Amino acid sequence: MAANPSGTTWQRAVIILSGTLVAVVIVVSLYLARAICIPVALAIFLAFVLWRPVLALQEWGIGRTGAVLTVVLLAGLERKGR
Repeated sequence: MAANPSGTTWQRAVIILSGTLVAVVIVVSLYLARAICIPVALAIFLAFVLWRPVLALQEWGIGRTGAVLTVVLLAGLERKGR
């Protein structure tokens, strides 16, 4: 049997082509959805950054709604001050 039969060459080419096509579709989809993806990513990032101050305020006896509103207000005032 030959080391590289003719059947495996086209199969490898199909695998590489399909992988490239999937990558292109993903990149184009993310490019077109950037108006949605960027704000969602920013919201997730801010949620991870601001959860500790919210927990700290909750431990001081402020309710969840009050803690969230306080942290968001302070974060907004800090950003506006710059």
